[in-house]
Amino acid sequence: MSKDFYRIGEVADLLGVQNPTVYKYASKGLIERMPDPHRLSRGGKYSRESVDRLVRQKQETEAAGRSINDVAEGIGVSAGKVRKAIEELELDVKKVEAPFEKAAYRFAITPEQEDAIARHLQKRTTTRPKRNQLYLPQLDAVLYQSFRIAGDQFVRLREHSNKGCGFYLEHEQFISIQEGLKTYNLQPRYAIHSQRKRDGAGFTDITVRFGTPEFYQILDVLLATCGVENFNLEILNRRVRIAIRNGRYPRNEFATLEAAAALQKHITGGLLTTEEGEWTFYKDDKLVTLDVPIELYQQLERQAKAAHMSPKEYMLQVLAKQGKQT
Repeated sequence: MSKDFYRIGEVADLLGVQNPTVYKYASKGLIERMPDPHRLSRGGKYSRESVDRLVRQKQETEAAGRSINDVAEGIGVSAGKVRKAIEELELDVKKVEAPFEKAAYRFAITPEQEDAIARHLQKRTTTRPKRNQLYLPQLDAVLYQSFRIAGDQFVRLREHSNKGCGFYLEHEQFISIQEGLKTYNLQPRYAIHSQRKRDGAGFTDITVRFGTPEFYQILDVLLATCGVENFNLEILNRRVRIAIRNGRYPRNEFATLEAAAALQKHITGGLLTTEEGEWTFYKDDKLVTLDVPIELYQQLERQAKAAHMSPKEYMLQVLAKQGKQT
């Protein structure tokens, strides 16, 4: 028969907190500390039923979405910037009960909303990558590039901490890239080079989580369709930022509708259109000059400052809201 209590260390492990937090939960009445007048149990005993109930409540809260502070820590910005991004994007973030935290309620941000917030903040505060971080000129290959090993089996070029670049085969066997090409007759699935697009056409920006299926799909289609000369890439905090040179690119077997949908889902600036024979990346904005009375511009500046925005950002927000209402 199972005991009807937990000791303090067990409670801390179940709730993922330190012992002082267990005392705090007990003082707030979130868990029941059982009577121990003779202090026979160091740290006290806690009602199994009350602890299990709080564990379930925490799990339900965590499943609903991450808190603003957790999202801010994951992205590497302040909680205030996350709140501001939620307002600017007009995200419908629900609140959930969180009596075990400082406030009785907290925001629950879904993974989709977190991605939207991260893309919004990166678009505003970061510069584009200046080179393709994955390209290895000494090998004329790209990390995570796909190679055919046999029939319909594929492996990706990876980096070993001690053995350099190569491939992982079955049973975690690692071989160098030279051994893979010579002994195992590995062949690249696609050419990685293409004619460089002209400067001045701008870039289309993409952000995607590193290591996800969509990351590998996007990498394959960009290498096969655009070539390594036409996109820069960097990885920071498990997020991949890509800047694609705008222009027209002939379609191939990798440029599928599914791949286009994956790209369009992760675009943070710019547009992609797909036609029968080609893909086109291009700017999603146009430079427009307006002459306005000085009084009107000063009013715009005051309103933008009150909203903690630049005049351009404030004007675009107002126009976007009016567009939704029409």
